[in-house]
Amino acid sequence: MPSKDRIEAAIRSAQGNEADDSYEEITYEGYGPGSVAIVVHALSNNRNRTAGELRHIFTRHGGKLGERGSISYLFDHVGLIVYGAAQVGSFDVIFDEATSLGAIDLEEHDNGEEKEYHVICQVEDFGRIRDALYEKFSDGVTARLSWRPKQKVKPASELP
Repeated sequence: MPSKDRIEAAIRSAQGNEADDSYEEITYEGYGPGSVAIVVHALSNNRNRTAGELRHIFTRHGGKLGERGSISYLFDHVGLIVYGAAQVGSFDVIFDEATSLGAIDLEEHDNGEEKEYHVICQVEDFGRIRDALYEKFSDGVTARLSWRPKQKVKPASELP
């Protein structure tokens, strides 16, 4: 029979009241079905448990967890700020504003309902550009850091 101290320690641990609970951000890389490159960002207090669980998920779905650096070189880490066309008026208006702020790219996308403009910037400039665009156009659809593929490819149509 477990002792009272062990039971209380287990309860404290489950509640997250442990002073030594330290979480770390970990990046895992691997290939999914159809050799699709996947980057996973995780927040974990147990690196080994998280790696084991991810390895199991990758394997179960026909993928493989890779080594550090085996996938990340295929992506650029960038800031992404998205505005609907109705919020900014025209492509030229947001293009002029974004380029004057130092954005590296502006893409036009049609999501089926309305056009969206994706402002791409360096991670270091993200906060400054997001705030300046907010002052000019108000809140966008979304603003976040993103991993964008350097080259887009279509996966095989038949996946396991």
